[in-house]
Amino acid sequence: MALLLPSANVVAVQSVRAACPVVSDGDRLAVKQAFARYLALLNAGDSSASACLGPTFAIEAPDAPEFAEILRDPRRSGRILVAHQILLDDGGLQLAIEMEARPLDGASPPRKTIARRTVFFTLRDGKVDVARVALDNFTSLPRSQSPRARPAAQLSFESHLPATVDQPFMTRGKFEDYLRLFGIFDERFVRFYHPDVVFAIAPAAQPLHGRESVLQLYRPLRRTLDEEVLIRALVIDSEQGVMAAEISNTMTARGPVRLPMLRMEAGDRRMGSGVIFYGLKDGKIISLREGS
Repeated sequence: MALLLPSANVVAVQSVRAACPVVSDGDRLAVKQAFARYLALLNAGDSSASACLGPTFAIEAPDAPEFAEILRDPRRSGRILVAHQILLDDGGLQLAIEMEARPLDGASPPRKTIARRTVFFTLRDGKVDVARVALDNFTSLPRSQSPRARPAAQLSFESHLPATVDQPFMTRGKFEDYLRLFGIFDERFVRFYHPDVVFAIAPAAQPLHGRESVLQLYRPLRRTLDEEVLIRALVIDSEQGVMAAEISNTMTARGPVRLPMLRMEAGDRRMGSGVIFYGLKDGKIISLREGS
């Protein structure tokens, strides 16, 4: 789904002036439609779009200041914003949108090309309170002073499998349980996957199908690679069966690591930040793809 209002469509602009408040008595469809109207007003340069913003509205874009300017005033930046799906969290107070900034017709080519970024919007009192442009970067960290290779089969089956694994729906707690098992490489983390899972994110060079194929990828890697995942933002839209997570993944090499786009030696530490979109089915993760 792509939401875009042509700048010349004055009649359409006038028809969406009642976009705010964004929150509408728990009506999820109304919230998404109202937010789409807000973007339409913003794209059209209509000053009434500001009525959708809270008194302390702020844009957070630690590694994308140019995208922050586009979010603030697309037309001034010579752009128009396109939303490629609007996810609304089950709690109704946060949205996640993969957005594309396209050049306006007739506008001069921008100095720097920006394709897509995922933006998390927090709602408060019926208004947009914060717009956070998700991180999308990769950085080196200080080297580890005592790298040691882990035993070839160091798994953690001592504890009981979290009860959340059998919940027929996804929650933040369930996602955290999944990441905890993944972090210590307890192979039971794949129990949070649907049997028909399609794993299409790094370090897979190509999409993997099924739980066992994911384990076959990670078993040799995790002998010399530690991973710690931090959730920065999370939106679970059970109605659409999609979850968006902004995460930071810290990797520490305990020995030589060979990844498709990266080589690490013992002691190397790297942190990558970005967004992953998870497809959900019956409370399980059925697909994983990288966002922007």
